[in-house]
Formats: sequence, structure tokens, C-alpha cells
Amino acid sequence: MEKSHDNAVTLPPSQEAVAAMVADLYAGNEGFRAAFDRDPKAALAEYYKQELPPDMEIVVHRNEDTRWHVTLPSAAQIEAMRLSEADMRDVAGGTNAGPSTTGAPTSPAAVNLNFDWDSYYRSLGTLS
Repeated sequence: MEKSHDNAVTLPPSQEAVAAMVADLYAGNEGFRAAFDRDPKAALAEYYKQELPPDMEIVVHRNEDTRWHVTLPSAAQIEAMRLSEADMRDVAGGTNAGPSTTGAPTSPAAVNLNFDWDSYYRSLGTLS
């Protein structure tokens, strides 16, 4: 977070960064904790010295020893994380759809990716 010349704090670029900042402030600043407990959106707006979008909703969940809350990405975030077919080929090192000159499989479907993990872990002595 950066402070500008008018002492406003620049809003972090991601929800995760905001959550980390809130956790730190909440743990170490009693005034922020009280304000955040009363009205999380107003507390963030005051801290950042900027108005948050009117349609932004801040939902707070408190983890407990026997209850955790998991935040899932939005549909748009999931879509942005998906790799295209071309990206998948690049990650896998590419494939050759043409005839093989070495006799090696030429498509991912022709490669047997099964691996006997049980035997592997038994060999390490970690599985009985």
C-alpha cells in the first residue's frame, strides 16, 4: 500500500491483498477493529480515504477452530485462469499430430499416463 501526498492510501489491486491488509489491521489496531466490526465497508472507505463502489458488498466471515470459510473465485476469475488448448500444448511442450519418425506416440491420447503410485510409495516405505 502506498500513501499519497494527501495521506490517502491506495487500494490494493486484489481482493487477497485487501484481505491480508484487513487481517493485519484488525489484529493490531483496536480502533480499526471496532470500526470494521460496526461497518466493514465504511471502515475500508475511511482507511483508504476513497469512496468504494456503491454496488460493492463486503461480507465478513470469521474462521473458528472447527469451522473454516473458503472463498471461491468468481466465474470471471475462473475463466481467466483457464488455459486455452494452445496454452495447454505450450505447457505440455507441444504435440505432433503428424506421423512419427521415431515410433514414439504422436498424440497425448496415445501416451499412457497411468502410474502405479502405490508401488512408488511402497518403495519409499511410506505406504504399507
